[in-house]
Amino acid sequence: MPSTPRLLHTATVAPSVGVQFRTPTPSMREIVCENIRILCCTREVTRRDLATMLGISYNAVHPIWNHKRKVSAEELWSIAAIFEIPVERFYTLHDWNDSWSWTNPERNTNG
Repeated sequence: MPSTPRLLHTATVAPSVGVQFRTPTPSMREIVCENIRILCCTREVTRRDLATMLGISYNAVHPIWNHKRKVSAEELWSIAAIFEIPVERFYTLHDWNDSWSWTNPERNTNG
């Protein structure tokens, strides 16, 4: 019987409950990469557009998009400057419905 890879889930054992499975906490690289991806999707920016904006090749953006490559500090600062958002927003977990967090309050012209 094949075993499930450890990366997919981890087991915790509680005396009264037994074995429970939970998904692992995402790494900081995964959080940053996913936030870049969400930001680009909400602003309708493609991977090619992002590569052009950063002055890097599409082949360098593709692994970021798939959480396979760390984003350098220089690239992260450039992305934040391009989209006019604070860098700190890339280091927190966001939901797809969390669109307020990707808007710049100073530039918000609603009302």
